[in-house]
Amino acid sequence: MSKESRLAAKKRSKQAKMKRLRNKILICIGIILIPVIIALISLKVIDNNIKSKQSPDRYLKSDGTIDAKAAKNYVKVADYKNISVNREEYIPTESELKSAVDNVLKGYTETVTADGTAISKTSTVNLTYTVSVDGAEVTDYAQTNGAYTLGNGTRFGTEFDDKISALKVGDSINFDISFNSDYSNATFAGKTATFKGKVDSVDVVPELTDSFVAEKLTEYMGDSEYPKTAEGLKSFVANNLYENKLRTFVSSWIPENTEKTAFFYPYFYLRNKYYYIDDYYDKLESQYKSYGVDMNKYDIMGASGKGEYKKKLKKLARSEVKRDLAFQAIFEDAGLPAITEEELKAHATEEGYTDFDSFVKAHGGSNAAAQALLQEKVLDHVFSLVKAEGDASKMWKDDPATPESADAQ
Repeated sequence: MSKESRLAAKKRSKQAKMKRLRNKILICIGIILIPVIIALISLKVIDNNIKSKQSPDRYLKSDGTIDAKAAKNYVKVADYKNISVNREEYIPTESELKSAVDNVLKGYTETVTADGTAISKTSTVNLTYTVSVDGAEVTDYAQTNGAYTLGNGTRFGTEFDDKISALKVGDSINFDISFNSDYSNATFAGKTATFKGKVDSVDVVPELTDSFVAEKLTEYMGDSEYPKTAEGLKSFVANNLYENKLRTFVSSWIPENTEKTAFFYPYFYLRNKYYYIDDYYDKLESQYKSYGVDMNKYDIMGASGKGEYKKKLKKLARSEVKRDLAFQAIFEDAGLPAITEEELKAHATEEGYTDFDSFVKAHGGSNAAAQALLQEKVLDHVFSLVKAEGDASKMWKDDPATPESADAQ
């Protein structure tokens, strides 16, 4: 064999070896990549399945716990047994208490049709009247026993409110109002309108008296320790305001003081939460558009576009999952009894539902309803452990001084 033949044979042998090596490498890459590709495709299929079937009820057990490992595997239990607060930071101010008491009294409002009943500057009245401009009736602004709350001038300005508040139930409405040329409604701007009609009735809010509380609010106050008097009602309402403020603080404190310990949250639960929130914003977008408001879900979220929207959505989903895990971790650590169907049905009745199915539907499923009750029980438990320091004799406090009141002093 000539030298050229030997060199050619050697070259072919080397090429054959390189080809075999390339084939082996390709086989190895295939062995590695094929499972990865299959896994990615599977995850995409699973993710699409989660998206299409998202629900607040999915990936929860019937007792309201997340269908995954125990919460302590994902987060560190917050130090919920050692919460201390200054009580005076949570007791209501006089204006907060007055507003809350007024709302209680408004629940017992009566519509009075008796002639001669007085009207205040802030009463809600029922009126029947016509409106004429330049001798022609403006039918679009006529009212038939229409309710209107005085005090803000929202209908025809403050002059209209003042004239109505000077009347009594049964009195005739018969007066003119001259509108400025720059009045916001072109129908009346620069013109004089004549109003004719009658005051049909007035909604009367009861006064806070001992007799009213004893007669009407005994059931509302229940078996509380407070006397069924005007002062007793104020103390009862003030205590409710205090507890609600403190419970709101505790509800925020729990997730804020819970530390994530795992690298990942429960995958299926997190993705379901993500798509559930996304669906919520889709529905909000549709609702806005049905009202003629041109806002997409990115605008509603406060995002500049799709990319920022997804980032904010992921952050919100993680925050929600962390909160759920934080409450469940305390539930597990405290050894609180599991939520049962009987307990859930009893809770539905307490919430005012006569139909259990309606209660379940309102929560997005029975598992989600159980989770909501679980978190309520955790909140009750942690609230009972809070150490409140400060003057316990005060039920409410003075309103904070404004710059104007400080200057006056």
